[in-house]
Amino acid sequence: MSYDSSKHKILKYLDQPNKTLFWTNDEILIFLMPCLFGVWMGNLIVGVFIGSILQIFYKKLIAKFGAGAIATAQYWYLYQVNALKCTPPSYKREFIG
Repeated sequence: MSYDSSKHKILKYLDQPNKTLFWTNDEILIFLMPCLFGVWMGNLIVGVFIGSILQIFYKKLIAKFGAGAIATAQYWYLYQVNALKCTPPSYKREFIG
C-alpha cells in the first residue's frame, strides 16, 4: 500500500492564515462588502474602487501593526455588544483581590 503525499498541503508557518487564491479571508471580506453595497446601490464601479482602496489600506495596517490590530482596537475602542461576562471592561486598569 503506497502513501500519496500530494493529497495533503503542509503549511510553511503555523500561524499562516487561510487563503483563497492569494487573498486572506479578511481581505476578501473587506473587498466584497463595498462591492456588494455598490451593486445594491446600482454603482458597481464605485464599489470596486472603494473596496480596492480599503483592501490596500487594510494590508498596510496589518503590515505595520500585526494581524491582531483590528481585534485589539475593537476591544479597546468600540462598544462591546456581546461582551464576555468573565472579562472585565476595558477601562478598568486595577483589580482588587
